[in-house]
This record gives sequence, structure tokens and C-alpha cells, in this order.
Amino acid sequence: MAPLRRSDVPQEQVWDLTHIFADDAAFDEAIQKLNRARKPLSDHAKTLGDSEAALLSYLRDRDVVMEQIQRIGAYAMLSFSEDGADSRNQTLMAKAQSVSVSLMEELTRLQNAYLALPFETQKAYASSTGELSTYREHLLEMVHMHEHKLSPEAESALAALGEALDAPSTIYRTATGADLACGTVPDESGEEFLVTPFSIMVRAETSIDADFRKRAYDALIKGLSLHHNTLGATLATEIKKNVALSRLRGYSSTADMLLHDSSGGFPSDNVDVAFFERVPELLLKQLSPHMQRYARLRAKVWGLPKLRFCDVKAPVIDTSNEKIPFAKAQSLILDAVAVMGPDHQEIVRRAFTEKWIY
Repeated sequence: MAPLRRSDVPQEQVWDLTHIFADDAAFDEAIQKLNRARKPLSDHAKTLGDSEAALLSYLRDRDVVMEQIQRIGAYAMLSFSEDGADSRNQTLMAKAQSVSVSLMEELTRLQNAYLALPFETQKAYASSTGELSTYREHLLEMVHMHEHKLSPEAESALAALGEALDAPSTIYRTATGADLACGTVPDESGEEFLVTPFSIMVRAETSIDADFRKRAYDALIKGLSLHHNTLGATLATEIKKNVALSRLRGYSSTADMLLHDSSGGFPSDNVDVAFFERVPELLLKQLSPHMQRYARLRAKVWGLPKLRFCDVKAPVIDTSNEKIPFAKAQSLILDAVAVMGPDHQEIVRRAFTEKWIY
């Protein structure tokens, strides 16, 4: 059986991106509008240090721009995730990345202008109790960034290279989402199953058929092995990039930079490295023994000599013959989240009725 195409899926079972933009023409119009917003945004550079009101005006205009960047990026990314090999989706991604880099250059220039203000002024803004306090977390991030900032020329150069610096993730996404060919294998019923990283995750890993899981997983490994040099070089490039940037900015480690740097225009996680490193340590020491015991139990239930990664998500109870219609699944999920209260249940209901889900 030929792989199911996106166009073959019933429309009530796919997400509705018209909530973001009515169509591609509206997407293009939003990009043009965003480009026109660059000049008014740049005008704030001269007044950032004049008063709290002047800074507040800039931050509110910045919010509008950031919201539009997010909408444009979401529309492009969600379209790309439907079919990464489709030329229309690739074009949307390219347009979104281009306008995002352009605006990030401008935001970086404005950020440089703000960081050039007297440090005492920056701390005063961050401790404001007026309307500016709405942006306290962002302003505190700027205070933290002060010691890691580069010269305005260096910051502008890095912003201009934004798209190139994002190349490793772009290459990985394109390779695994569009170019990776893993072939087909027989599924539980003997029909052809197209193996991709995504189809493995949503279908094969949760199959009751251990032989099918193994066939699909082996095909994925074989397909990935044909690209391991390219993907390995891509990962190495990403690592080297982050190491270089962390050293340039004077962070104690790459982890410290990734957890605290907000130079790209988006807020940082602002998580202490010690806390971040403590999580996997706790998992390995306290949760790992129980998970290993659970893995051995699953292998025993399945009659497998060894539990492979493709067996981890497989159900212990065979429900393969139970076919649940889409409408019934909606009802079950809504009933399940009822315990979390009517507000949460209403959000989940909207996710179905307004088609937020894939």
C-alpha cells in the first residue's frame, strides 16, 4: 500500500493554519509589513536612555515585531513539518528565515544601543516599579548580558551571520525531514510501511509487533548510516560554533552560554548550570535502577532476549485490534482532562474544534 499523503488525510483530522495566516498571500503580506516596521523600530535607538517612557515605547513596539516574527516562523515551520520535500514549504521556510535574520540584525543593533547606556541606568530601569516593571525579567537579562557583550561592530557582524550560524540545524532538519531515504518494510499486516524518523516515532515504536518494530528500526539505522558522515560533521560544526561563541562572550562554558544568552533576541532559560547538571545526575542515580528493572520486566513480558530502543514504547497490553475513531479519541481525551478543571478542558476542546493539532 502506498504511503498516506497529507492530501489524503481527512481535513477534520489535520491542523488549520488559517488561524495564523489565511493563505500564503497573507503570509507574504505579513513579511512585507514586518520589513516596513524596521525603520520605525530603528528610530528608538536615539531615545532608549531618555526616560522610562521612551524605553517602554520601544519595548512595546519590539513586542509587536517579535509576535509577527513568531507567527511567520510558526506558519512556515508547521507547513514544512507536513512535507519537508515540498518546494512550496521549503520556500516558506526560506522566506521566514530571511526576514527573521533581517529583523534580528535590527534588534541586535538596538540591543547594542541599550547596552551602551551607562550601567547604572540599565540597573535603574531593571528595578523600576512603574509600568516598565512589566519587562523586569528582560531588563535583568540585559544587566546580566552587560558583562558578556562584544563591541557593537562584532555584535552586528554576528547578527548578519545569523542565517549562516543556523546552518547546522537547517541542514539537519532538511536531511532528516526531506532527503533521508530509509525505504519500506512490511508492517504487521504485510503492507508496505514507509520508514522515516517521524513514522518510526508515531507508528512503529508503539506497535505490538516486535518483528515489525525491529524491521522498521533496522531500516532507519541503515538509512541514517548512509548519512552519518554528513550528520556527524553537521553536529560537530554546531558544537564548535557554540564553543567559539561562548569563548568570545566570556562565558564559563558553552552550557552557561546556552542557558543564559539572549543575544538572539529571544529570552534565555536563565537556569543555573549546577541545577541543569544536577537533573541528569539525579536521573542516573535515583531513577535509572528502577527504569532498568522496568526494562527487564518488559523484555520478559515480550519474550525478548534484549530490549532495544525500538521496544521501549511498545505497549505491554495488546490493543492492536481496538480501532478508535477520531471523534471517539476526542471524547476520551476531553473526559481524561476534566479532572484538571473546566478551563483546561475548554482549551483542549478548542484544540480539536479549531484544529490546532496535526
